[in-house]
Amino acid sequence: MKLGATLVLSLAFGSLTALAGKQIKGLSKNAQELFDIAMTYNDDGWDSIRGVTGAGSARATAWYAVGLLARNDGPDVAIARDIIEREIDAQYTVPGNPWYGTYKRTFEEPIPGTLQYPARIYNSYDPNWREFVGTAFIFAIEEYSNLLGKSLVDKMLVSLNHAVLGGLTRVGLDGDNLDLLYTNPALMRAFSTGWLGPTYYGIDMWALSLWSKYSPSDSNLAKYGPLMLSGLWDTMGEYYNSNLKNFAGPYDRTYGNDMTTYMAVIGLYQSCVTGKANAPLPPKLYASKHIDDWAQGHLIALTCDTALKYASSKAKSAMTKFTKPRYLERYIRSSETNDTRRPVTTWIEDWAMLGGESISETDHVRGDQFIPGLIQWSPKKGYISWIAWSQSANWLSGVVGNSSSGQPTLTLSYPNRTIPGTERFTLMTGGLPYVPGSNMTWPGFEGLPGIMLKVTTTGVDAPSTYFSNSVLHE
Repeated sequence: MKLGATLVLSLAFGSLTALAGKQIKGLSKNAQELFDIAMTYNDDGWDSIRGVTGAGSARATAWYAVGLLARNDGPDVAIARDIIEREIDAQYTVPGNPWYGTYKRTFEEPIPGTLQYPARIYNSYDPNWREFVGTAFIFAIEEYSNLLGKSLVDKMLVSLNHAVLGGLTRVGLDGDNLDLLYTNPALMRAFSTGWLGPTYYGIDMWALSLWSKYSPSDSNLAKYGPLMLSGLWDTMGEYYNSNLKNFAGPYDRTYGNDMTTYMAVIGLYQSCVTGKANAPLPPKLYASKHIDDWAQGHLIALTCDTALKYASSKAKSAMTKFTKPRYLERYIRSSETNDTRRPVTTWIEDWAMLGGESISETDHVRGDQFIPGLIQWSPKKGYISWIAWSQSANWLSGVVGNSSSGQPTLTLSYPNRTIPGTERFTLMTGGLPYVPGSNMTWPGFEGLPGIMLKVTTTGVDAPSTYFSNSVLHE
């Protein structure tokens, strides 16, 4: 009999500025602020010779076109129309290929599937761009068809038909990871399909806002969109810590462990409630990691009112005010074909949070953006420090123990030691403030600044500590 290796971490609790732009009709003060910042980013990135923004991204350029239509100032509409014409021309329209109906990642990109440019999903083509560009097209048609003109709208509808038909061929096979549990593209695909037919939190909220406002009134999208939007806001309110400006872990997919250092689309929606200064966003536009998501900021601004319409007063209050310490436990469905669920446990205190989840899967497919165990805390004002567990096997357990004494535990283990990767635990830490005299070197977690940790292990060798200038999933 082989014992499972276990690591237990116990926590003892102790004590962008943008120039004002043209006022967009119907936008609140917070939404207008967001619109101006995002359009400043896009305007600054606009290459008038190549006709692109966002470092050449065709997707970001499509989003920019919607912002130009909304602003409608000077040459904006003419530029937007030209962008949309080129987006349509950059669509793959030959059926029978996995990339049918999606749009090129750059306008200069060749057709995939050749010796010179082999077909590799998310590399030589991105099937999700059907939905990213397609939903932007739908928004433009719904709001600005008078500026686009009938001829261009008709071309956009043909393009959307290709995108929808191509999207319907995605069934999660042959290397394609899209299923109903991959919610970002799944929700956008459902909207695009439902809108055209007769009948990642931020991108989910974008898609659900479109469901709620633009779907045919007699469709299931219009019926369930508001319900799902409301539920999403309520879940956000439960897991958000306004003191730390972060959501508690664990994370199925993340670009970082501190939202104040990288751009997350959901932070843009939160700014609709709080204003940018109080939202979980980097304080400076060009100091943002993952800055490219600012390219969509004006689209979020234009859907702020719809998203907020279905947020409860309790959820909105949670975006600005910490309520009370709490322990959360829920089970997340892991399969669309059966009722397999993953347990997730979380402890939230006013200055620290712990989160863990357990999985038992046949394939190691989650990658380095998956954080099944996470501790976050504020060692001093303006800092969020963290310890993140990096998965090395596909059967693992991360459990946060409930604590009425203020000393919760995070227990990490690999229950089945016969699986490769279970011979080690890999944990990363970051966001640490400079401590004079420390040489920024600690022998382990128990000496980290701003927190009192006790680490106990079973079947685990003495740890080794390394320094890196980068964190893999950021």
